[in-house]
Amino acid sequence: MQVKCPYCNHSVNSAIICETCGENIRWVEKIYEKSELYYIKAYECAEGRYLSEAVEYLKKAIYFNKYNIQAKNLLGLIYLEMGEVASALKLWILSDALCKEDNIAVEYMEKLQKEPKQLEAYKDSLMLYNRALHYVHKKDDDVAVIRLKKAINLNPSFLEARNLLAFCYLLQKQENKALAQVLYVLKKDRSNKKALGYLREIESKNVVIEDEESRKTISAPHINDIDISTDVVPQKFINRGGLFSRYAMYFVFGAVCMFGIGIGLIVPSKTASLEKKVYDMTSENTSLKVEFDTFVEEATQKALALESNNQKLAEENELLKQQHNKVSQENKLAKAKAYKEESKWIESAEILNNIAVQDLSEENQKVYQSLKETVYPKAGDRLYDLGNNLFKQGNNVEAMLNFEKVLIFAPGTRTAAQALYNMGQIEEKNNNKTKALQFYNIILEDYKDTNAYYKAKDRAEKLK
Repeated sequence: MQVKCPYCNHSVNSAIICETCGENIRWVEKIYEKSELYYIKAYECAEGRYLSEAVEYLKKAIYFNKYNIQAKNLLGLIYLEMGEVASALKLWILSDALCKEDNIAVEYMEKLQKEPKQLEAYKDSLMLYNRALHYVHKKDDDVAVIRLKKAINLNPSFLEARNLLAFCYLLQKQENKALAQVLYVLKKDRSNKKALGYLREIESKNVVIEDEESRKTISAPHINDIDISTDVVPQKFINRGGLFSRYAMYFVFGAVCMFGIGIGLIVPSKTASLEKKVYDMTSENTSLKVEFDTFVEEATQKALALESNNQKLAEENELLKQQHNKVSQENKLAKAKAYKEESKWIESAEILNNIAVQDLSEENQKVYQSLKETVYPKAGDRLYDLGNNLFKQGNNVEAMLNFEKVLIFAPGTRTAAQALYNMGQIEEKNNNKTKALQFYNIILEDYKDTNAYYKAKDRAEKLK
């Protein structure tokens, strides 16, 4: 597995020590595996149309590994399916910025850009939704319903708009219409929490869909196909008897006479005219060939000049991009420093973790290193305290997330060893002995001079 070294930001193949900066990065691979696990869970949820649940898993996958391109692209597709086009485009743009080669996000964006009218409709639907929210806060649900219906007409997959419309219908005691919107949402996203909450409320009133409008909403056709039948009236036939036969005989006789005249008089003159046309066309063709060759030569020269200008513009663009990245990273560094002055260790550490060190000046790289040496250990201690309190309260999921962050900011410390031991304890409570042993074995291999070592050794022997 290829990972990004968090210390120097260079790509490294599976290894314990970074080849560039010499830091221990074994823990990074485990974090990447965690990200991949969340991605797989999200993929399974998306296949079963549990979209909201998939979104939560994908956000965790990206949190643990911001370079997880597959997770960003899948999250964008899910947002698009839920009608949140702006969020989808934002993710695909970030994905394209991180990975330029063989990135399917480019195809997704190109498909959307080929339909500017549809993009404008998505934009208008979002504007209508925001206005509807304003009217709901003012308790003017009638106007909100009108805005939401227009938004859904422009973007039928906009699930948040449908949820809000269902809420308005519930306020108006129109449970059957609300149920239709809720069922449409759950048809697309089986784990949508808002829709499930509305459904429980509606089911408690034994509502049944009876009106035709609500039934159509559930199926939600985007286009109404209309079949048009055209009747073709057959032509009338008139029988003229022997008169028709006589006229036909006269016509054939006249045609034969005209053919003889044409052969004798018209053909020779026509031949001479055609020969002249061939000569004129040959001369014209020669002239056109000369003009074409001249045009091709001029076009080639212009193309070479344009290619040269394009290369210069590309170089200038790359320089501007580097300058922009440098300013952006220096702003992050200043923000991290401000958080450090306020003793906000966790916020400062998270910003430092997202700084591209190679884009900083040599002087700011020293400032970054100094900040990291001060902030990371304190952030690790703070995260451990938060995780330990959550662990004692029985909130194992959130506790595990905090302990995992400890390994990012304070690897190799006694705090990290204790965090690993608590993670093993959580996995034991979850009856996952194999995973618990993995955490204990890491302590036994890398943290021999800590108190957690003896506790981990005792638990590992009992589990074996």
